[in-house]
Order: sequence, then C-alpha cells, then structure tokens
Amino acid sequence: VVLKLLLGFRLRCHAPLVLVVPGSAGVPTSDMLRRTWRSASVFLFVISAVLTPPDGFTQMLMATPLLLLYVISIWLVKWAERRRHRRLEALRAEFPQLISDVRGRGLMLGVEASREGVGGMLMSELMHRGVLALWTLNNERVLRMIPPVVIELQTIEEVLGVVRESLGQVALVADEL
Repeated sequence: VVLKLLLGFRLRCHAPLVLVVPGSAGVPTSDMLRRTWRSASVFLFVISAVLTPPDGFTQMLMATPLLLLYVISIWLVKWAERRRHRRLEALRAEFPQLISDVRGRGLMLGVEASREGVGGMLMSELMHRGVLALWTLNNERVLRMIPPVVIELQTIEEVLGVVRESLGQVALVADEL
C-alpha cells in the first residue's frame, strides 16, 4: 500500500507533461482540454482512489493537486498555441502584400498568399532553402507547414528565419505578377 501511494504521488508530479508536451504540438488543443474537464476530473478522482488507501482525505490529497495541475496544463497549452500563432502573425504584419491570412491549429499552420502565384513562388523559395511546405488540396494560395512533433524550439526559430528570408525574396519579385 505504501509503495503504491508513493508511486501515485510521484507520478502526480509528472501529470502536466502528459498534457503539455503533446498539447504544444496541438494534439489536444486548449479548447478540447477545457471542454473535457469534467470527464478528466472524474478520471483523476478514480485514479486517486485506486492509488491511495480507502481514505477520503488521502484521496483528496492526491486528486486536488492533480485537478490544479490539469488547469495549469490548459493554460500552458493555450500559451503555446498563442505563441506559435503570434510568430506567423508577425510575418503577416511584416509582409502584408504577400500574406493575407494565417490559420491552423497546433503545429499544423498555414499561410494564405494574397495573390495567385505568390504561394508557388514562396513554396519554391522555401524548398530551395531546405524547408518543406505543401499546398492545401483545394487552394494553391494556402501553404501549410507541418513540422514533426519532436521539433525543438531552436529549429522552429531557424525555420521562421528562413520563411522571413524567403518572403523577402518573393517580395522583390512579386510586384511583377
């Protein structure tokens, strides 16, 4: 019983990682986590009942911090979503003549070119610089970038730098379209 209790309290410390790491990749979105908080709280109380002795006080000692960590995880996932989107919005503000919209969820983000031909030029320039970008199936003006889930923050910064350089290169030629 004591070993199970110690294991339960130890695992409780790692609970936010279960949500924040995939959440920063967009797998569970903050909206999804917010909508399922009731089910999650029931699940957390059941886990607490299994891992603690049949004592209501000990179960509450385990479940209450888990619920608090769940709420903190929702905030952290929301922060990661906003941070990613803000970076692409900054590119849109810097190149309004090329990018008309930024959209997406999680790590799957897309930019919509403001005119025909700009998306193809941008995709070509990105590929020339080693960044893989794809058109969406139904609109060749929308480019999507889907990095792997295990991408490091430094790599994201490097790719955004390459996207900025590519947009600058396309801006020089786009006026001729």
